[in-house]
Amino acid sequence: MTEIVKSYNEQAKAYDDFTKKLVPDYEVFHDLLLDFLVQVTNLVDIGCGTGNISLRLLDSNPALQLTAAESHHKRLPGPLAEKPARI
Repeated sequence: MTEIVKSYNEQAKAYDDFTKKLVPDYEVFHDLLLDFLVQVTNLVDIGCGTGNISLRLLDSNPALQLTAAESHHKRLPGPLAEKPARI
């Protein structure tokens, strides 16, 4: 792993951790979203940020084909890029 990717992943994790603390019931909302989208097989995640919600959706639904878009190009490459066959 290059130093740039490693640094990105560390920063993305810090951003996600901060967001979880800042937004009330952040994890509860994600759990509800996963339950609601359990039957979905095609999904577009516009403004996916670091991809943490997209990753949870992909992990919880093996049939899901996901298109993720993020205007801030520096956020996307991390762990979400490890699942290119389904994105």
